[in-house]
Amino acid sequence: MGCWNLAEISTTAVAEYEPPATDEEKKMVEIWEKVLKVQVGVLTPFVAYGGHSLTAVQLCSGVNAGFNQRPDLVYLMSEDCTVRALLAKLRSEGAQAKAADEGCVVRLSPEGRGGLPMLIFCAAGTSSATYGGVAERASRLQIFGVELPGRGRRVEEPAVSDFEELFEALRDDVMRWARRQKRFFVWGDSLGAVLAYEFAKLWEADPATSLLGLYASGNAGPPEASRERGMGEAAMKHLGYEGSCRDMTEEDWKNFLLASAGTGRAELEELLQRPELVESIVTPVRADCLAYESYRLAKVERIHSPIITLRGGRDVITSPQAMRTWQEVAGSRYEHKEFGQFGHMLARECPALLAELFEQYSLPDFTHELRHFETFRTAYRLMRSRAQQHGSSQKARDIRKSMRVCSPTMGAARVPVDFELNVSDLDFNLDLLDDITPPTKEVKVMRVGNLTWRKGAAMGNPTRLP
Repeated sequence: MGCWNLAEISTTAVAEYEPPATDEEKKMVEIWEKVLKVQVGVLTPFVAYGGHSLTAVQLCSGVNAGFNQRPDLVYLMSEDCTVRALLAKLRSEGAQAKAADEGCVVRLSPEGRGGLPMLIFCAAGTSSATYGGVAERASRLQIFGVELPGRGRRVEEPAVSDFEELFEALRDDVMRWARRQKRFFVWGDSLGAVLAYEFAKLWEADPATSLLGLYASGNAGPPEASRERGMGEAAMKHLGYEGSCRDMTEEDWKNFLLASAGTGRAELEELLQRPELVESIVTPVRADCLAYESYRLAKVERIHSPIITLRGGRDVITSPQAMRTWQEVAGSRYEHKEFGQFGHMLARECPALLAELFEQYSLPDFTHELRHFETFRTAYRLMRSRAQQHGSSQKARDIRKSMRVCSPTMGAARVPVDFELNVSDLDFNLDLLDDITPPTKEVKVMRVGNLTWRKGAAMGNPTRLP
Protein backbone atom coordinates (compact mmCIF):
# COMPACT_ATOMS: atom_id res chain seq x y z
CA MET A 1 0.00 0.00 0.00
CA GLY A 2 1.67 3.24 -1.07
CA CYS A 3 0.88 6.72 0.21
CA TRP A 4 -1.09 9.02 -2.04
CA ASN A 5 0.04 12.47 -3.17
CA LEU A 6 -1.83 15.74 -3.50
CA ALA A 7 -2.91 14.96 -7.06
CA GLU A 8 -4.91 12.01 -5.76
CA ILE A 9 -6.81 13.99 -3.12
CA SER A 10 -10.43 14.78 -3.89
CA THR A 11 -11.28 18.27 -5.14
CA THR A 12 -13.50 18.67 -2.10
CA ALA A 13 -10.54 18.09 0.20
CA VAL A 14 -8.40 20.61 -1.71
CA ALA A 15 -11.17 23.21 -1.66
CA GLU A 16 -11.47 22.91 2.12
CA TYR A 17 -7.74 23.46 2.76
CA GLU A 18 -7.10 25.69 5.76
CA PRO A 19 -3.64 26.22 7.24
CA PRO A 20 -2.96 25.69 10.97
CA ALA A 21 -3.85 28.67 13.16
CA THR A 22 -2.38 27.77 16.56
CA ASP A 23 0.89 26.32 17.82
CA GLU A 24 -0.95 23.12 18.77
CA GLU A 25 -2.38 22.76 15.25
CA LYS A 26 1.04 23.47 13.70
CA LYS A 27 2.57 20.72 15.82
CA MET A 28 -0.14 18.25 14.82
CA VAL A 29 0.12 19.20 11.12
CA GLU A 30 3.87 18.51 11.21
CA ILE A 31 3.20 15.00 12.52
CA TRP A 32 0.58 14.35 9.80
CA GLU A 33 2.84 15.66 7.02
CA LYS A 34 5.74 13.52 8.22
CA VAL A 35 3.55 10.41 7.91
CA LEU A 36 1.54 11.31 4.78
CA LYS A 37 4.30 13.11 2.81
CA VAL A 38 1.82 15.79 1.63
CA GLN A 39 0.74 19.27 2.65
CA VAL A 40 -1.98 18.96 5.30
CA GLY A 41 -4.85 21.29 6.18
CA VAL A 42 -6.66 21.31 9.50
CA LEU A 43 -10.13 20.61 8.04
CA THR A 44 -9.35 17.70 5.69
CA PRO A 45 -9.91 14.13 6.96
CA PHE A 46 -6.97 11.77 7.32
CA VAL A 47 -8.50 9.26 4.88
CA ALA A 48 -8.87 11.97 2.23
CA TYR A 49 -5.08 12.15 2.08
CA GLY A 50 -4.90 8.43 1.34
CA GLY A 51 -4.48 7.45 4.98
CA HIS A 52 -4.86 3.70 5.58
CA SER A 53 -4.25 1.24 8.39
CA LEU A 54 -0.45 1.23 8.03
CA THR A 55 -0.10 5.02 8.07
CA ALA A 56 -2.68 5.19 10.88
CA VAL A 57 -0.39 3.08 13.07
CA GLN A 58 2.52 5.43 12.31
CA LEU A 59 0.36 8.49 12.97
CA CYS A 60 -0.81 6.98 16.25
CA SER A 61 2.81 6.55 17.39
CA GLY A 62 3.70 10.08 16.28
CA VAL A 63 0.76 11.68 18.09
CA ASN A 64 1.50 9.69 21.23
CA ALA A 65 5.13 10.86 21.15
CA GLY A 66 4.17 14.49 20.51
CA PHE A 67 1.11 14.87 22.77
CA ASN A 68 1.54 12.03 25.28
CA GLN A 69 -1.88 10.67 24.30
CA ARG A 70 -2.58 7.69 22.07
CA PRO A 71 -5.50 8.30 19.67
CA ASP A 72 -8.02 5.61 18.76
CA LEU A 73 -7.06 3.84 15.50
CA VAL A 74 -10.74 3.40 14.61
CA TYR A 75 -11.27 7.15 14.91
CA LEU A 76 -8.18 7.92 12.79
CA MET A 77 -9.68 5.88 9.95
CA SER A 78 -13.08 7.61 10.17
CA GLU A 79 -14.21 10.50 7.96
CA ASP A 80 -14.50 12.72 11.03
CA CYS A 81 -10.77 12.68 11.83
CA THR A 82 -9.25 16.03 10.82
CA VAL A 83 -6.35 17.78 12.53
CA ARG A 84 -8.68 20.15 14.37
CA ALA A 85 -11.17 17.41 15.30
CA LEU A 86 -8.41 15.09 16.53
CA LEU A 87 -7.02 17.81 18.80
CA ALA A 88 -10.50 18.46 20.21
CA LYS A 89 -10.98 14.74 20.81
CA LEU A 90 -7.65 14.41 22.59
CA ARG A 91 -8.51 17.36 24.86
CA SER A 92 -11.91 15.86 25.62
CA GLU A 93 -10.49 12.41 26.36
CA GLY A 94 -7.83 13.90 28.59
CA ALA A 95 -10.43 15.78 30.61
CA GLN A 96 -12.66 12.71 30.83
CA ALA A 97 -9.78 10.54 32.01
CA LYS A 98 -9.02 12.97 34.85
CA ALA A 99 -12.70 13.26 35.81
CA ALA A 100 -13.49 9.55 35.65
CA ASP A 101 -10.45 8.31 37.57
CA GLU A 102 -11.26 4.71 36.61
CA GLY A 103 -7.63 3.65 36.39
CA CYS A 104 -7.25 0.80 33.92
CA VAL A 105 -10.94 0.95 32.83
CA VAL A 106 -11.43 2.99 29.64
CA ARG A 107 -14.79 4.20 28.34
CA LEU A 108 -15.19 3.21 24.67
CA SER A 109 -18.76 4.41 24.02
CA PRO A 110 -19.34 8.11 23.30
CA GLU A 111 -20.07 10.30 26.30
CA GLY A 112 -23.78 10.74 26.90
CA ARG A 113 -24.77 7.33 25.55
CA GLY A 114 -27.04 5.44 27.94
CA GLY A 115 -27.85 1.78 28.40
CA LEU A 116 -26.56 -1.08 30.50
CA PRO A 117 -22.77 -1.14 31.01
CA MET A 118 -20.57 -3.89 29.55
CA LEU A 119 -16.92 -4.38 30.51
CA ILE A 120 -14.48 -5.95 28.04
CA PHE A 121 -11.32 -7.83 29.03
CA CYS A 122 -9.25 -7.62 25.85
CA ALA A 123 -7.60 -10.42 23.88
CA ALA A 124 -3.90 -11.23 24.12
CA GLY A 125 -1.76 -8.54 22.52
CA THR A 126 -4.64 -6.10 21.92
CA SER A 127 -5.66 -2.80 23.48
CA SER A 128 -9.11 -1.48 24.31
CA ALA A 129 -9.09 0.46 21.02
CA THR A 130 -9.47 -2.88 19.19
CA TYR A 131 -13.07 -2.96 20.45
CA GLY A 132 -13.94 0.56 19.32
CA GLY A 133 -15.89 -0.80 16.33
CA VAL A 134 -18.17 -2.83 18.62
CA ALA A 135 -18.62 0.13 20.98
CA GLU A 136 -19.50 2.45 18.12
CA ARG A 137 -22.23 0.12 16.82
CA ALA A 138 -23.71 -0.98 20.16
CA SER A 139 -25.95 2.07 20.56
CA ARG A 140 -27.98 0.65 23.48
CA LEU A 141 -24.98 -0.28 25.65
CA GLN A 142 -22.23 1.60 27.46
CA ILE A 143 -19.01 -0.20 26.53
CA PHE A 144 -15.90 -0.04 28.71
CA GLY A 145 -12.56 -1.78 28.19
CA VAL A 146 -9.86 -2.93 30.61
CA GLU A 147 -6.49 -1.62 29.38
CA LEU A 148 -3.68 -4.03 30.23
CA PRO A 149 -0.14 -2.74 30.92
CA GLY A 150 2.15 -2.30 27.92
CA ARG A 151 -0.38 -1.18 25.30
CA GLY A 152 -2.86 1.58 24.46
CA ARG A 153 -2.95 4.32 27.08
CA ARG A 154 -0.60 2.27 29.27
CA VAL A 155 2.02 1.74 26.57
CA GLU A 156 4.75 3.25 28.74
CA GLU A 157 4.21 0.63 31.48
CA PRO A 158 5.98 -2.74 31.30
CA ALA A 159 3.82 -5.68 30.20
CA VAL A 160 3.05 -8.28 32.90
CA SER A 161 3.77 -11.95 32.13
CA ASP A 162 2.40 -13.60 35.31
CA PHE A 163 -1.34 -14.18 35.66
CA GLU A 164 -1.62 -13.64 39.43
CA GLU A 165 0.43 -10.45 39.21
CA LEU A 166 -1.71 -9.20 36.31
CA PHE A 167 -4.96 -9.99 38.14
CA GLU A 168 -3.85 -8.15 41.27
CA ALA A 169 -2.71 -5.16 39.19
CA LEU A 170 -6.23 -4.83 37.75
CA ARG A 171 -8.25 -5.82 40.81
CA ASP A 172 -8.75 -2.50 42.61
CA ASP A 173 -9.68 -0.49 39.51
CA VAL A 174 -12.03 -3.14 38.13
CA MET A 175 -13.82 -3.72 41.44
CA ARG A 176 -14.22 0.04 41.97
CA TRP A 177 -15.77 0.35 38.51
CA ALA A 178 -18.09 -2.62 39.15
CA ARG A 179 -19.38 -1.22 42.45
CA ARG A 180 -20.01 2.12 40.79
CA GLN A 181 -21.99 0.55 37.93
CA LYS A 182 -23.76 -2.07 40.14
CA ARG A 183 -25.42 -4.05 37.28
CA PHE A 184 -23.47 -4.91 34.11
CA PHE A 185 -22.39 -7.48 31.53
CA VAL A 186 -18.82 -8.65 30.96
CA TRP A 187 -17.07 -9.96 27.85
CA GLY A 188 -13.75 -11.77 28.05
CA ASP A 189 -11.91 -12.30 24.76
CA SER A 190 -9.02 -14.80 24.52
CA LEU A 191 -6.82 -14.21 27.60
CA GLY A 192 -9.53 -11.84 28.82
CA ALA A 193 -11.98 -14.75 29.12
CA VAL A 194 -10.18 -16.28 32.13
CA LEU A 195 -9.69 -12.82 33.63
CA ALA A 196 -13.45 -12.25 33.28
CA TYR A 197 -14.16 -15.58 34.99
CA GLU A 198 -11.90 -14.81 37.95
CA PHE A 199 -13.55 -11.40 38.41
CA ALA A 200 -17.01 -12.95 37.97
CA LYS A 201 -16.34 -15.07 41.05
CA LEU A 202 -15.58 -11.91 43.04
CA TRP A 203 -18.65 -10.09 41.71
CA GLU A 204 -21.00 -12.94 42.61
CA ALA A 205 -19.68 -12.91 46.17
CA ASP A 206 -19.99 -9.10 46.42
CA PRO A 207 -23.51 -7.90 47.44
CA ALA A 208 -22.79 -4.49 45.86
CA THR A 209 -22.47 -5.90 42.31
CA SER A 210 -24.77 -7.86 40.02
CA LEU A 211 -23.34 -9.64 36.97
CA LEU A 212 -26.08 -9.87 34.31
CA GLY A 213 -24.20 -12.17 31.92
CA LEU A 214 -20.74 -13.36 30.90
CA TYR A 215 -19.62 -13.58 27.26
CA ALA A 216 -16.49 -15.61 26.52
CA SER A 217 -14.79 -15.84 23.13
CA GLY A 218 -11.61 -17.32 21.69
CA ASN A 219 -10.60 -19.31 24.77
CA ALA A 220 -11.20 -22.62 26.51
CA GLY A 221 -13.14 -22.79 29.75
CA PRO A 222 -11.13 -22.17 32.97
CA PRO A 223 -10.62 -25.87 33.88
CA GLU A 224 -9.18 -26.59 30.42
CA ALA A 225 -7.33 -23.25 30.24
CA SER A 226 -5.39 -24.01 33.42
CA ARG A 227 -3.96 -27.10 31.69
CA GLU A 228 -3.11 -25.47 28.35
CA ARG A 229 0.14 -23.96 27.18
CA GLY A 230 0.39 -20.26 26.39
CA MET A 231 -1.05 -20.23 22.88
CA GLY A 232 -3.65 -22.91 23.53
CA GLU A 233 -3.41 -26.54 22.46
CA ALA A 234 -5.33 -26.01 19.19
CA ALA A 235 -2.89 -23.25 18.16
CA MET A 236 0.12 -25.40 19.10
CA LYS A 237 -1.21 -28.24 16.97
CA HIS A 238 -2.01 -25.95 14.04
CA LEU A 239 1.47 -24.43 14.07
CA GLY A 240 3.25 -27.72 14.79
CA TYR A 241 4.93 -26.27 17.87
CA GLU A 242 5.48 -28.39 21.00
CA GLY A 243 7.51 -26.26 23.42
CA SER A 244 6.72 -23.55 25.97
CA CYS A 245 5.98 -19.95 25.03
CA ARG A 246 9.20 -18.95 26.77
CA ASP A 247 11.20 -20.77 24.10
CA MET A 248 9.45 -19.29 21.08
CA THR A 249 11.45 -17.20 18.61
CA GLU A 250 10.34 -13.98 16.97
CA GLU A 251 9.39 -15.93 13.84
CA ASP A 252 7.25 -18.29 15.95
CA TRP A 253 5.37 -15.32 17.35
CA LYS A 254 4.86 -13.86 13.89
CA ASN A 255 3.37 -17.17 12.71
CA PHE A 256 1.06 -17.23 15.73
CA LEU A 257 -0.10 -13.66 15.09
CA LEU A 258 -0.79 -14.38 11.42
CA ALA A 259 -2.73 -17.54 12.32
CA SER A 260 -4.94 -15.57 14.72
CA ALA A 261 -5.47 -12.61 12.36
CA GLY A 262 -8.30 -14.23 10.38
CA THR A 263 -9.53 -11.96 7.58
CA GLY A 264 -6.95 -9.29 8.58
CA ARG A 265 -3.98 -11.53 7.77
CA ALA A 266 -2.76 -9.58 4.71
CA GLU A 267 -2.78 -6.27 6.57
CA LEU A 268 -0.93 -7.70 9.57
CA GLU A 269 1.62 -9.34 7.29
CA GLU A 270 2.55 -5.92 5.93
CA LEU A 271 2.94 -4.52 9.44
CA LEU A 272 5.20 -7.41 10.50
CA GLN A 273 7.50 -6.69 7.55
CA ARG A 274 8.43 -3.38 9.17
CA PRO A 275 11.26 -4.01 11.69
CA GLU A 276 10.45 -0.85 13.67
CA LEU A 277 6.92 -2.15 14.42
CA VAL A 278 7.63 -5.83 15.13
CA GLU A 279 8.78 -5.39 18.73
CA SER A 280 5.81 -3.21 19.70
CA ILE A 281 3.43 -5.84 18.23
CA VAL A 282 5.11 -8.98 19.57
CA THR A 283 5.99 -7.79 23.11
CA PRO A 284 2.43 -7.53 24.52
CA VAL A 285 1.39 -10.80 22.84
CA ARG A 286 4.35 -12.65 24.33
CA ALA A 287 3.65 -11.26 27.82
CA ASP A 288 -0.06 -12.13 27.61
CA CYS A 289 0.57 -15.69 26.43
CA LEU A 290 3.09 -16.22 29.22
CA ALA A 291 0.51 -14.92 31.70
CA TYR A 292 -2.03 -17.36 30.25
CA GLU A 293 0.45 -20.22 30.53
CA SER A 294 0.94 -19.41 34.24
CA TYR A 295 -2.83 -19.50 34.96
CA ARG A 296 -3.85 -22.19 37.44
CA LEU A 297 -7.41 -22.81 38.57
CA ALA A 298 -7.33 -23.71 42.26
CA LYS A 299 -11.03 -24.61 42.52
CA VAL A 300 -13.89 -24.86 40.02
CA GLU A 301 -16.64 -22.43 41.00
CA ARG A 302 -19.82 -22.21 38.96
CA ILE A 303 -21.06 -18.84 37.73
CA HIS A 304 -24.79 -18.43 38.27
CA SER A 305 -25.18 -15.67 35.68
CA PRO A 306 -25.85 -16.76 32.06
CA ILE A 307 -22.72 -17.73 30.09
CA ILE A 308 -22.67 -17.25 26.29
CA THR A 309 -19.61 -18.46 24.39
CA LEU A 310 -18.65 -17.06 20.97
CA ARG A 311 -16.35 -18.56 18.36
CA GLY A 312 -15.42 -17.86 14.74
CA GLY A 313 -16.07 -20.86 12.49
CA ARG A 314 -12.56 -20.53 11.00
CA ASP A 315 -10.78 -20.01 14.31
CA VAL A 316 -7.63 -22.18 14.39
CA ILE A 317 -6.57 -20.92 17.83
CA THR A 318 -9.50 -22.32 19.84
CA SER A 319 -11.34 -25.54 18.96
CA PRO A 320 -15.13 -26.04 19.36
CA GLN A 321 -14.45 -28.72 21.97
CA ALA A 322 -12.34 -26.29 24.03
CA MET A 323 -15.09 -23.63 23.91
CA ARG A 324 -17.69 -26.09 25.22
CA THR A 325 -15.65 -26.68 28.38
CA TRP A 326 -17.23 -23.46 29.66
CA GLN A 327 -20.20 -25.65 30.54
CA GLU A 328 -18.16 -26.98 33.47
CA VAL A 329 -18.40 -23.59 35.21
CA ALA A 330 -21.95 -22.72 34.09
CA GLY A 331 -24.29 -22.67 37.07
CA SER A 332 -27.34 -21.60 35.05
CA ARG A 333 -28.07 -20.95 31.37
CA TYR A 334 -25.30 -21.74 28.86
CA GLU A 335 -25.39 -20.98 25.12
CA HIS A 336 -22.85 -21.18 22.31
CA LYS A 337 -22.82 -19.00 19.18
CA GLU A 338 -20.74 -19.78 16.10
CA PHE A 339 -19.76 -17.10 13.55
CA GLY A 340 -19.20 -19.28 10.50
CA GLN A 341 -17.00 -17.33 8.08
CA PHE A 342 -14.83 -15.49 10.63
CA GLY A 343 -11.66 -16.36 12.52
CA HIS A 344 -10.21 -15.77 15.98
CA MET A 345 -10.45 -11.95 16.23
CA LEU A 346 -14.22 -11.44 16.06
CA ALA A 347 -13.98 -7.85 17.34
CA ARG A 348 -12.02 -6.85 14.23
CA GLU A 349 -13.75 -9.11 11.73
CA CYS A 350 -17.45 -8.75 12.56
CA PRO A 351 -18.03 -5.87 15.03
CA ALA A 352 -21.54 -5.17 13.71
CA LEU A 353 -22.69 -8.76 14.31
CA LEU A 354 -21.25 -8.73 17.82
CA ALA A 355 -22.91 -5.40 18.66
CA GLU A 356 -26.26 -6.73 17.43
CA LEU A 357 -25.90 -9.91 19.50
CA PHE A 358 -24.94 -8.01 22.67
CA GLU A 359 -27.89 -5.63 22.28
CA GLN A 360 -30.33 -8.52 21.78
CA TYR A 361 -29.10 -10.29 24.90
CA SER A 362 -29.22 -7.07 26.93
CA LEU A 363 -32.97 -6.73 26.37
CA PRO A 364 -35.24 -8.03 29.17
CA ASP A 365 -36.01 -11.73 28.76
CA PHE A 366 -39.45 -12.86 29.89
CA THR A 367 -39.54 -16.21 28.10
CA HIS A 368 -39.29 -18.09 31.40
CA GLU A 369 -42.58 -16.41 32.45
CA LEU A 370 -44.60 -17.49 29.40
CA ARG A 371 -45.41 -20.92 30.78
CA HIS A 372 -46.82 -19.38 33.97
CA PHE A 373 -49.13 -17.10 31.99
CA GLU A 374 -50.19 -19.90 29.64
CA THR A 375 -51.05 -22.14 32.63
CA PHE A 376 -52.97 -19.35 34.33
CA ARG A 377 -54.93 -18.43 31.21
CA THR A 378 -55.88 -22.03 30.45
CA ALA A 379 -57.00 -22.75 34.00
CA TYR A 380 -58.92 -19.47 34.17
CA ARG A 381 -60.89 -20.18 30.99
CA LEU A 382 -61.59 -23.75 32.10
CA MET A 383 -62.82 -22.52 35.46
CA ARG A 384 -65.21 -19.97 33.92
CA SER A 385 -66.67 -22.35 31.34
CA ARG A 386 -67.29 -25.17 33.85
CA ALA A 387 -68.76 -22.89 36.47
CA GLN A 388 -71.14 -21.31 33.95
CA GLN A 389 -72.36 -24.72 32.83
CA HIS A 390 -73.72 -25.28 36.33
CA GLY A 391 -74.90 -21.73 37.01
CA SER A 392 -75.18 -20.88 40.72
CA SER A 393 -75.59 -24.45 41.90
CA GLN A 394 -73.60 -26.04 44.71
CA LYS A 395 -71.58 -27.91 42.07
CA ALA A 396 -70.53 -24.63 40.46
CA ARG A 397 -69.41 -23.30 43.83
CA ASP A 398 -67.44 -26.49 44.44
CA ILE A 399 -65.76 -26.15 41.05
CA ARG A 400 -64.73 -22.55 41.79
CA LYS A 401 -63.39 -23.58 45.17
CA SER A 402 -61.38 -26.54 43.86
CA MET A 403 -59.90 -24.71 40.85
CA ARG A 404 -58.62 -21.45 42.31
CA VAL A 405 -55.86 -20.00 40.21
CA CYS A 406 -53.36 -17.33 41.19
CA SER A 407 -52.49 -14.70 38.60
CA PRO A 408 -48.70 -14.47 37.96
CA THR A 409 -48.86 -10.66 38.24
CA MET A 410 -51.88 -9.68 40.35
CA GLY A 411 -51.91 -12.59 42.75
CA ALA A 412 -55.71 -12.86 42.53
CA ALA A 413 -56.93 -16.22 43.82
CA ARG A 414 -60.57 -15.94 42.70
CA VAL A 415 -62.40 -15.61 39.40
CA PRO A 416 -64.47 -12.39 39.00
CA VAL A 417 -68.07 -13.02 40.07
CA ASP A 418 -70.65 -12.68 37.27
CA PHE A 419 -73.53 -10.32 37.88
CA GLU A 420 -76.36 -8.75 35.93
CA LEU A 421 -75.53 -5.29 34.62
CA ASN A 422 -78.22 -2.65 34.32
CA VAL A 423 -76.97 -0.20 31.70
CA SER A 424 -79.43 2.46 32.84
CA ASP A 425 -77.68 2.58 36.24
CA LEU A 426 -74.33 3.56 34.72
CA ASP A 427 -73.24 7.10 35.54
CA PHE A 428 -72.51 8.29 31.99
CA ASN A 429 -74.39 9.13 28.84
CA LEU A 430 -73.63 6.69 26.02
CA ASP A 431 -75.09 9.14 23.47
CA LEU A 432 -72.22 11.55 24.12
CA LEU A 433 -69.72 9.01 22.79
CA ASP A 434 -70.86 9.67 19.21
CA ASP A 435 -70.04 13.36 19.63
CA ILE A 436 -66.59 12.61 20.93
CA THR A 437 -65.43 9.89 18.52
CA PRO A 438 -67.60 8.65 15.62
CA PRO A 439 -67.62 4.89 16.15
CA THR A 440 -66.62 2.58 13.33
CA LYS A 441 -68.18 -0.82 12.81
CA GLU A 442 -65.25 -2.45 14.61
CA VAL A 443 -65.61 -0.09 17.59
CA LYS A 444 -69.32 -0.90 17.87
CA VAL A 445 -68.60 -4.65 17.81
CA MET A 446 -65.94 -4.17 20.47
CA ARG A 447 -68.29 -2.16 22.71
CA VAL A 448 -71.06 -4.75 22.41
CA GLY A 449 -68.55 -7.50 23.20
CA ASN A 450 -67.21 -5.67 26.26
CA LEU A 451 -70.72 -4.99 27.52
CA THR A 452 -71.68 -8.62 27.00
CA TRP A 453 -68.63 -9.76 28.95
CA ARG A 454 -69.50 -7.42 31.84
CA LYS A 455 -72.97 -8.94 31.92
CA GLY A 456 -71.39 -12.34 32.47
CA ALA A 457 -71.31 -14.02 29.06
CA ALA A 458 -68.45 -16.50 28.65
CA MET A 459 -67.51 -15.49 25.09
CA GLY A 460 -67.22 -11.72 25.59
CA ASN A 461 -65.21 -9.75 23.06
CA PRO A 462 -64.74 -11.82 19.85
CA THR A 463 -61.25 -10.34 19.42
CA ARG A 464 -59.97 -11.82 22.67
CA LEU A 465 -56.78 -13.91 22.81
CA PRO A 466 -57.13 -17.57 21.80
